[in-house]
Formats: sequence, C-alpha cells, structure tokens
Amino acid sequence: MPPRRLPRRSSAGDLLFWAKGGSEGGSSGSIYHVAVYAADCNVLHAPRTGRVVETSR
Repeated sequence: MPPRRLPRRSSAGDLLFWAKGGSEGGSSGSIYHVAVYAADCNVLHAPRTGRVVETSR
C-alpha cells in the first residue's frame, strides 16, 4: 500500500501515516496504516496484520 504521493520533504526514516476522516495537511483523522520511508520513493510496511514487512515503491 505505497502512498499515491510522498510528502515533498521526505527523508529516509520518516514515518508515513494513512488516515481516514482528516484533511491533507490539516486535522488528523483515524490512523489505519503506518510505513517508514526508505529513500528513492521506497517505503517499508507490513501490508496487514500478520504479514511480513516488505518494500513497496
């Protein structure tokens, strides 16, 4: 589940959050997924509970 668009100033090690009910750049919603930015548009994440961590682009 890689993000459709990364924040402009992403750096390796940054946490990326997916949320429902919030507005982009505004108030936060209910977080349902977290990933780690690994540079070069790659993110590390587990696709769902119980799955191994993978790299997505």
